[in-house]
Amino acid sequence: MFFADILIEILIRVLVNTLNRLRSLQWPVATATVTGANCDHGFTAVLIAVVHYRFQRDGEEVEGVYRKPSLFKDFAEDVVRLHPAGGEIPVRVKQTDSKVPCGVSSLTFDGNLPK
Repeated sequence: MFFADILIEILIRVLVNTLNRLRSLQWPVATATVTGANCDHGFTAVLIAVVHYRFQRDGEEVEGVYRKPSLFKDFAEDVVRLHPAGGEIPVRVKQTDSKVPCGVSSLTFDGNLPK
């Protein structure tokens, strides 16, 4: 039963990330600065790479968080390692309401990882 819980959690997290990516495809891309990244645990044994970032929008500073689920510790640690504090990343921003946290979509993660 515990294994089923893990699969259900990771499937829900992947589905939410995918839906956020799909709904934000037409949103403009902004450059954000990573303020920190770490590995966290989900409700079960799922590991989550958490990337905190900040960017300027209309003269105001906006913060966001991206959570990428993983079954494997090495993968989550790789995501954290690839996003050091001070690095720049592309994010998609909701045009109409960038001040609301849900107005910040997920990292693009489509080959635009920092070097």
